Amino acid sequence: MILLICPKHRIKAFSIILSIMLSISFAQAQKPALPISIHLKQANLKEFAIEIERLTDYSFIYGEEIVFKHPVTLSLRKAPLKLILQKAFSGQEISFEITKHHIVLRKKKPESAKKHFTLNGYVLDSISKETLIGANIYDWQNGLGTTTNPFGYFSITLPEGDSKIDFSYIGYAKQQLYINLCKDTLLTIQLHNDNQLAEVVILSDKPETGIQSSRMGASSIPLTHIKNTPTLMSEADVLKSIQLLPGVQSGMSGTSGLYVRGGGPDQNLYLLDGVPLYNVDHTLGLLSVFTPEAIKKVDLYKSSFPARFGGRLSSIVDVRTNDGNMQHYHGSFTIGLLTSHLQVEGPIWKDHTSFIISARRSYIDCILPLLMPKEERGGYSLYDINAKLHHRLSEKDRFFLSFYKGKDHVYYKYKDEDKFKQTHDWGNMLLNARWNHVFTSRLFSNTTLAYNRYVFDINQEETSSIQQSDGPAITNGSSDLFHSGIKDLSISTDFDYHPMPAHSIKFGGKYIYHQYAPEVQTSKQYDNDPQAPQTNNSSGWHNTHIHAHDFSLYAEDDFSLNDQ
Repeated sequence: MILLICPKHRIKAFSIILSIMLSISFAQAQKPALPISIHLKQANLKEFAIEIERLTDYSFIYGEEIVFKHPVTLSLRKAPLKLILQKAFSGQEISFEITKHHIVLRKKKPESAKKHFTLNGYVLDSISKETLIGANIYDWQNGLGTTTNPFGYFSITLPEGDSKIDFSYIGYAKQQLYINLCKDTLLTIQLHNDNQLAEVVILSDKPETGIQSSRMGASSIPLTHIKNTPTLMSEADVLKSIQLLPGVQSGMSGTSGLYVRGGGPDQNLYLLDGVPLYNVDHTLGLLSVFTPEAIKKVDLYKSSFPARFGGRLSSIVDVRTNDGNMQHYHGSFTIGLLTSHLQVEGPIWKDHTSFIISARRSYIDCILPLLMPKEERGGYSLYDINAKLHHRLSEKDRFFLSFYKGKDHVYYKYKDEDKFKQTHDWGNMLLNARWNHVFTSRLFSNTTLAYNRYVFDINQEETSSIQQSDGPAITNGSSDLFHSGIKDLSISTDFDYHPMPAHSIKFGGKYIYHQYAPEVQTSKQYDNDPQAPQTNNSSGWHNTHIHAHDFSLYAEDDFSLNDQ
């Protein structure tokens, strides 16, 4: 069509036509795309682009360097195009722009160009204020995550801007936090107990497990597994539960010894709140010294031992105890076939100071004498006492004071004209003071001062009387004591540094002063002579006590270079 315009009105008509064309073009450019339904499973970028082009009037523009980091699965009904693109490119390092007829794809700018800030703090139980070990922290916006350390502390460095962060722990309701990260932030997250779990889908590509993990030899034993494992005399036991794990053998049936990867029971390191215990057996191995009511978390390392534990031959069992309820008083009392258990915990100062006391004792020594002859007495008893005091000095400082005492006692007495008594005693005592401090949002420290003692004593006493014809009876006696043991006084400092989510550094040092008493034997003989008793001391070594100094430094650097 040809349009003839008078020269006088040519400029005015041209302006009108141009305005109409711009209006039409603007209206077409601003016309929103209709909602569409899309269903894709494990699709790559090419398959996704073909499906979008089929459902809309748009076409894709992108270079060969643009690829999906992982396949996309979508199932949306009558959704806006922009929402579909956002979900498809979430976590793909791809940005998109919708123009008039095209969808232009570009690579996202590297995260290093953005500012980064650190989110750190503690994850607690909302009721008891107990710290949660191994709680998960995950940022959906950036696909980054971390877990809390043995003291319930976490640190994660994220890009500046909005983040949607999930805090979760098994048996607790998940808590989601939306935050605009513009500076280093200290948080205390409280999770609510929730035993009702929704359907859980477990995927096999979790990078922190299996051969791709630097902790591939580590296992965490759930407390429910420990308390529900059938054992001798219905006594729940930590080591009996560990014996059921792959790579662990129990040795003699009914005992608590661990044979890990071919090693012997004496080649395992047992830690209670980070301090070694030199003997963990009761009743000649039928029970261990770890009371289930006092335990928060148990980790077993069968290989790939972290440097902070030093070189070990067989395995490491790391046991952490409860800190105490900071809100409410409660306790429990259990009567078993072999032992009875008592536990009490509660706040001394709400939200600041708490205590927990856990104890158990056997009562064989109360029953066995009733079944023995009158002139004979014998018995066996054991007990364990765990106590801990937890005080929150500030948001960045926490103090812990813990105590453990356990003992086995076997005795036999014979009383007629002559008297005979023999006792066997062995057990551990541990006193532990810890201070946690947050230096910066990325640097956490734990300082421990500990005293540890193990003793094994055998004491034998004999008394005999000889009646003289022309005088009073003469009483002769002797006592022999065999003593063996070890005492440790130690101080250690450990640091956790988190420069970025895929990079974790642990370093520190430890000093231990050992005092050994390998075999110290003391003999004493006496009679009713008014003269002073005669004493004879002897030892298998010239020096009855041996002293040693143990100093160590360590560093661990755990980082991920890429997906492989």
